[in-house]
Amino acid sequence: MNKVYVGEFEVLFSGMVAVPANENVVKICLSDLTFLFEFISDKKAKDRIETEASNASLKFKLYNYEELSGQGVLGDGFANVATFNNRKVGVAFMCYTNVNSSRMFHYTFAYLEPER
Repeated sequence: MNKVYVGEFEVLFSGMVAVPANENVVKICLSDLTFLFEFISDKKAKDRIETEASNASLKFKLYNYEELSGQGVLGDGFANVATFNNRKVGVAFMCYTNVNSSRMFHYTFAYLEPER
């Protein structure tokens, strides 16, 4: 089996998904864990990320992610989001919004600690 690393972090999986303009949620499942990325437009609020956790689900509420040049969690490294196979897992993502309001959403989930 091939393995991919970003620095010292082993990539669990990564991908890119096209999000049509009339859709606002990306759902990614990892075994019994669910990650939701919800795009919310609120011109009265500043750009931000809020999270909501419940049971085996984590929702990222992405406010005003409408930049052509991209917005996301990438520059600060992987955000710790879960434990899978007894190892901490992090996510990094970027979202690019097109002029027609469709999006390209890139994501990478990686182990944050070495295999035991």
